[in-house]
Amino acid sequence: MTVEEPHIARADIVAALQVVRDVAALELPVAHRADVDAAVNAIADALARDDLQELQDALADLETLGPRRLAPNGVERAGGASHLRLGMLVRALEQYEPHSTRTNSLSMLPVAIYVSDEAVHEEVETALDGVLAAAGLTVVERDEPVLGSWFRRMRAAVSRAARSPAARETVRSALHSADTRLLQRPDAEVTALFMQNLGPLLGSLQPTKDAVVRVGAVLVVKVEWTVVVHQLTPGQQLLLDHSPHLEASPHTILAALGASPASDPAAAPPA
Repeated sequence: MTVEEPHIARADIVAALQVVRDVAALELPVAHRADVDAAVNAIADALARDDLQELQDALADLETLGPRRLAPNGVERAGGASHLRLGMLVRALEQYEPHSTRTNSLSMLPVAIYVSDEAVHEEVETALDGVLAAAGLTVVERDEPVLGSWFRRMRAAVSRAARSPAARETVRSALHSADTRLLQRPDAEVTALFMQNLGPLLGSLQPTKDAVVRVGAVLVVKVEWTVVVHQLTPGQQLLLDHSPHLEASPHTILAALGASPASDPAAAPPA
């Protein structure tokens, strides 16, 4: 019998946040910049693979950059890219912190669309609005699109149309529950609604060769006319929150997440 490796849970991410905060606050020798970069990369890789042991090992490496390794003289703040990346990692991890004012005030689901053919973006965006509406959600913020190809990031929240207490509670619990089991199967009920209503969205992507659509824990990737539907783990969601440029990179996003079209059970035939 195969023993399944433990997944990264909310408590693990919160513990990681404390370690990263502690190191980000240190005055580190400039010579340790490469060590910081290596540790941040390892943490991102562990989150992408949803590998708890790898995450713990990477955090242990980061912790060794603490006071025990600081020389008494010649210490200066390791500024520049290393501390910038630590700060970005802190902000990405903070969304999982219990009772975080940032988490409670935003209450929003990340949404993104990339299509290589700009001409189809309106149809795709309309179809995505339909997927969200089926789960009682609506887009409340839309960034300015990046033209050429077409890319836009958005945030969705509970729709005013979801007036019944049951509908509001379903969405609220899926987005904000501190229950580890729900986090390990992210947005379970809402994700199921998304998956059930993907037909029109997939149809809207037919004219474009390459595309990425993210709606919460559901990721649709189209590369060279082949469509893959992937359910994101908590670690993969965090990686995308930390590296949003991947949402505009259909040829690299699956590899960065440690997913592959050949092995993904949700892979769809060419559309």
